[in-house]
Amino acid sequence: EEVEKNQRQIASLTTKNLEAYKYYDLGEKAMYSLKWDKAREHFHKAIDLDSTFAMANYQLAYAYNWNFNNVQADKYIKQAVKYIESVPDKERLYIRAQSIKDFSSRIPLFEEIIDKYPNEKLAYFELGDMLFHTNKTNESLAYLEKSYQIDPSFEPTIEHLGWAYLSQGEHEKNIELTKKSQSIYPKDKNYVMN
Repeated sequence: EEVEKNQRQIASLTTKNLEAYKYYDLGEKAMYSLKWDKAREHFHKAIDLDSTFAMANYQLAYAYNWNFNNVQADKYIKQAVKYIESVPDKERLYIRAQSIKDFSSRIPLFEEIIDKYPNEKLAYFELGDMLFHTNKTNESLAYLEKSYQIDPSFEPTIEHLGWAYLSQGEHEKNIELTKKSQSIYPKDKNYVMN
């Protein structure tokens, strides 16, 4: 009962439409399981129900950006920015960061999130991701490892941490990461070891 009450309160901060919030929640779950097509489908449904739903627009932009569809990402991040006043402070920082095209200019916003919310796994992941994809793998490891420490089941971090370990020749760490991930996701083919 308490969880449902809190979910309704959270939903009312971002959208008045609980059905839209349901699809947003499903979209986030799919996205953080790296099921990008399903995530976009759910976020589109959320926006169809409430076009002013800033967080659904933001996540849809993020999902398109992940797959390098910058045209769609730009379209939806502009919508998120348009309705940014409807979201809590932390989420505003994420929307602002996503709206900046230059990756390195996003860094201060993610650092601000970490300063204000020190257990925010996504902010650590974002910094690690940006450093990894700009060939600063050694620097990215601390952020990715911190994100993983906060939530060892967070699949974007597992994926990138594995890549970082491999690129640094840290094969034993990658094997250990895979074994731990397999214990969390025993039926997921991404973690099955041969």
